[in-house]
Amino acid sequence: MADSKKFRSEVKKNWDNDCRDWHGHVNYWGYGVFFTDKKRRRAHRVAYELTYGEIPEGLFVCHSCDNKICCDPDHLLGTVQDNVDDMCKKGLNVFRERTPSSKLKDLDIPLIRYMYNVECKPQRDIADHFGVSQYCIWAVINNRTWEHVA
Repeated sequence: MADSKKFRSEVKKNWDNDCRDWHGHVNYWGYGVFFTDKKRRRAHRVAYELTYGEIPEGLFVCHSCDNKICCDPDHLLGTVQDNVDDMCKKGLNVFRERTPSSKLKDLDIPLIRYMYNVECKPQRDIADHFGVSQYCIWAVINNRTWEHVA
């Protein structure tokens, strides 16, 4: 278990947003990181475990407050679907080609839809062509992602 005193020394109350913000190391993606037992762990997960114990199976430590450095246990927990639904509702899933790891670009999307709808190419073939998963192509075709591109 994490060193509670050491952990809590890195958490400060944020009076502007009612969160408890992490003031220690932050990773590339902006999440707090806590080092314990020679392991690197996400700070919000440690906060949850210190307060409530082990994370229940099937649940994830998600931020309902959209503050990646928040360690307030009352702002954490949910299912993957809860997190995705919340992200979509708030428009936080629209990263598109600005995401460094994105293999698709805005200009690819109409072509993908054309290849599928007009040329009747299988999703698997389109995925291979663009170097992405078949699920990625399915999401584009069904407007689950990249819905902003006509």
